[in-house]
Amino acid sequence: MLNTDMLLMDEDQNAVCIDLIPSQHHDLTREQLQALLGQSAYAQCAFLDSEVEQRLKELQGRLANDNADGPMRLRLAERRNGQWKLTLTADQMSLQAELTAPQGGQHASFGQLLSALQELEVSEGLLRAAIDDLIQQAKRGVPGSRVKAEIARGRAPRHGQDARLERLVPLARERLLKPQEQDGGRVDMRDLGAVVMVRAGEPVMRRHPPTEGQGGYTVTGKALPAKKGKDSPLRTGKGTELDPKDPNLLRASRVGQPIEIRHGMDVDEVLTVKQVDAKHGHVEYDGSVMILGEVSEGMRVKATGDITVGGFVDGAQLEAGGDIIVTQGVVGRQRDDGSLTCVLRSGGQILARFIQYSLLECDSDIQIERQLMHCQVHCRGSIRVGDEHGRKGDLVGGEIVCSGPVEAVNLGARAGTQTRLRLGDGIQALKQQHERLADKLKALEDQSMKLRLAQRNLAPVPESGADPLQTLRQQLALGREKIDQQHQEHLEQLRGIEAEIDGFFDRVLITVKARLFPRVECEIGPAQGISHKESGPSQLLNRDGKFTVAPLVHPHA
Repeated sequence: MLNTDMLLMDEDQNAVCIDLIPSQHHDLTREQLQALLGQSAYAQCAFLDSEVEQRLKELQGRLANDNADGPMRLRLAERRNGQWKLTLTADQMSLQAELTAPQGGQHASFGQLLSALQELEVSEGLLRAAIDDLIQQAKRGVPGSRVKAEIARGRAPRHGQDARLERLVPLARERLLKPQEQDGGRVDMRDLGAVVMVRAGEPVMRRHPPTEGQGGYTVTGKALPAKKGKDSPLRTGKGTELDPKDPNLLRASRVGQPIEIRHGMDVDEVLTVKQVDAKHGHVEYDGSVMILGEVSEGMRVKATGDITVGGFVDGAQLEAGGDIIVTQGVVGRQRDDGSLTCVLRSGGQILARFIQYSLLECDSDIQIERQLMHCQVHCRGSIRVGDEHGRKGDLVGGEIVCSGPVEAVNLGARAGTQTRLRLGDGIQALKQQHERLADKLKALEDQSMKLRLAQRNLAPVPESGADPLQTLRQQLALGREKIDQQHQEHLEQLRGIEAEIDGFFDRVLITVKARLFPRVECEIGPAQGISHKESGPSQLLNRDGKFTVAPLVHPHA
């Protein structure tokens, strides 16, 4: 019979053992020995399954030997202390700990953890609360159980924010396209509201300077420097000046209409006319033009700022250095030679309710609320045809050349009207910019190499006395430092452009929110194709160099 008194602790092996006689105990099983251990004072020790199985086979094998009555010692279990196991991530930003509960031995101590931390050179970001909780979990756990937690965490650097320019006044396009609500909730589509004007001295733009950022560290104490935000200047334009007490505040220096420009604002003088027709004559103005009524056929309006039209444009020519805003519609006709009677050229955006049979040249975005039909379009920004609810917005016929993405509610017509679109010319400008930056980097590397050789060829610093070449050494060192800084800035720009090129056709595509009709010809970069059937919401895109029509997946789907 087995009893717990047969178990003994072998201190040399730190193991629970039992002496068995083959002739008496050859039929014992592993389960019986495990049950015996569980009834003893050594129940928490780690049972040695595979070793016990092997030794029982050896016990049975001795039955045929002369020593079948001699005792044979078996190790049943080990006394194991608690143990820390630490894993440091490759970037040294996190330390994971696995704590094993003891099996008949001592709990792993905090002192043992500190020794392990020293071996890994972990000194920063220790999470003492997580360590204490892990120790308590191990104490409550069953023998041999494992608990894990993050016990040290580095701090990633918080890079500084780039300088930001905040416009403090509305623009004409933000207010004049919104009809004014009258008494009783009625909307008068002809009432444009007050002209957007600013007074002399009024703040028009504020610059928020770049921030320095906050450095970080790894759990091993390595400093991770933060990058300072990129600066962006605040520049004065026509009719604006910097506040004498605040160089980050731009104020109007005259009464006029605010115009947003690169890195600043203009304040244009505004010419307001009732309408432009044969009686009034053509309009050419250095500033912004506000036309309350229509622009009649054959008339020309040219302005260095915005042109805002409260009524229709009928077969006229509008040329603006800023935005062209038409609150009603633009109607042109096609001449016998194929040319169009209506021409709109804008250095900013073009916004209108609808445009038909017109030539549009735009340096920024085009936004049409209802229809863009049978037009010739050259747009360096993006094109959106549709109202704010996405219910109306037809892009039909004509030839559209656009550097950026195109979006419409409906594209083409059920009658199969031929509609041509060409997107993606902007990638060529990016590639040219990439090439120019690569050339600049090569030139900077050549300059740096020449300075390095010049430093190397200087005579050594004398062991005693004044250094006659000290000034030259300093100039060479400062020159290299300046070139290295320029090289780093250009390299960051190059990497940014490379990322833009890589993801270019993920952004430059055609989105159709409702219906795509047949005979829509598309050229998106090198990918070309045509729609052959009527489809629902779709995306037309360049996928790996091939023209693809894919179902439009809405974000909420």
